[in-house]
Amino acid sequence: MKLIISFLFPFLTVFPQTSLVNSAHLDKLYEEVSVKHGHIGIIHIYANAPDYKWVDASGEGIACIDDAARAAVFYMKDYKATGNKKYPGKIRNLINFQLYMQASNGFFYNFIWKDYSIDSTFRTSLAEPNWWSWRALWALAEAEKFYRDKDAAFAGLIKKHIDIGISALNKWLSKEDKLVNYGGFNLPAWLPSETGADQAAVIVKALSVYYELHKSENVRRL
Repeated sequence: MKLIISFLFPFLTVFPQTSLVNSAHLDKLYEEVSVKHGHIGIIHIYANAPDYKWVDASGEGIACIDDAARAAVFYMKDYKATGNKKYPGKIRNLINFQLYMQASNGFFYNFIWKDYSIDSTFRTSLAEPNWWSWRALWALAEAEKFYRDKDAAFAGLIKKHIDIGISALNKWLSKEDKLVNYGGFNLPAWLPSETGADQAAVIVKALSVYYELHKSENVRRL
């Protein structure tokens, strides 16, 4: 027994600070680039075997806010668990990407082209109430919480962008308790796109974090 314990001890002392998640592929998809607003971090949308070189999404672009938002949330949570020193720079750059992609209407564009300009016309990149806008709001809410004690000025900037997004959501989201009949089933039609419970779940993630931070009555009602 003593032999077993002495063998395991070095691993047991290191294990609590080591993530069980292998982020190697995600790390390979990450790239830092420069735009007129400064440095941003992107997640390349495809990398095909066997060499895993970056590949564009035909007609859409090289990277999207949808993936970058989820990557940012992962890096924030894994950094909290492991303290991995490679993550803070990536987190900030990925959040800068979210800020870069917000449109004047409060929603978010999704894709960027090879020259890092915004794809503002393709149907999966429009700044509209859709998956990518909800994931961007979620990532920004998590980021405001993440930076609140680390960089108050950056957290304040993030909050301004979140508030613009929540205002757009508030104007768009149906407040009526109406039902729509689909295939003989009456379903709630006040969800995103009438019955988008899956999209609503991501919105709730974002609003829950925001409410935790600010106790906003408007957000609680939403």
